[in-house]
Amino acid sequence: MLALQRAEEPETSVVVHEASEASLFEGLADGRYDIGIVMADTPAPHLRADLLWQDELAVALPERSPLLSYPAVPVDKLRPYTLFECCPRACEALFGPQPAIPYRSTSFALMAVQVAAGYGVGIAPRPLLERSRNWGVVMRSLADSTYRVGTHLIRPERADSPAIDRFFKRGQTVA
Repeated sequence: MLALQRAEEPETSVVVHEASEASLFEGLADGRYDIGIVMADTPAPHLRADLLWQDELAVALPERSPLLSYPAVPVDKLRPYTLFECCPRACEALFGPQPAIPYRSTSFALMAVQVAAGYGVGIAPRPLLERSRNWGVVMRSLADSTYRVGTHLIRPERADSPAIDRFFKRGQTVA
């Protein structure tokens, strides 16, 4: 998405910062940031969230997990395990408003290391897991249903900008 932005509109400056959700929401409110990209559909009352894309959730298992006997893992079989999630609300998407209490990994790489070492199982978007095959992590689909998380472009309600609208359209094109 950023490469397409740079290729099609090189004169528009884009500066990328990594920030926690709380810092991002605060920065959008006080004008430090113009937009943000997060896996949250209702970030705050003063922000607008537009869906860029959705990813299917899958489970990350260590190479010797007993759950590997399932071609697609039933969600209820995950409850006894320590759950690591690298994206907000992944466990809520699986378990509803009373989610299993996950350990929040600050990055996908940290979650993959924890899973590969056998400390638990991970819940993550399928595209991330597909790229981690050489890390000692085995991906399985989730049984019973397709669970998805959305990635949204967020911005202040008051912010209408043709440049931001074009950036959003590029994001949807890439998705």
